[in-house]
Amino acid sequence: LEFIDSNYGRQMFGCHDIPASIGVTGSIEFVELSGPEVTLSLQGQFWHRRDTVLGRAAMWLNARMPEITNVNVADRNELQDFENVLDEFGEVLYRK
Repeated sequence: LEFIDSNYGRQMFGCHDIPASIGVTGSIEFVELSGPEVTLSLQGQFWHRRDTVLGRAAMWLNARMPEITNVNVADRNELQDFENVLDEFGEVLYRK
């Protein structure tokens, strides 16, 4: 929470009314700390690419805790900047 509410987090993730008004609704949640590795979860829409968001979160975390060696997401699909729209058979119709 400190990360998101910091000045850096507010600028990076749009945690104020203006970005929210145009659909920037992204959030980052802590999932797990396993030794020197941190796992995060990315949800919603971000202004920046999701891999950029994860990279900047990793830089911020590493500046706070230099012992961290790796920051990942639990599901690699969370780094996709699109959503597959599927038909009733599970086939991809299009991406949005």
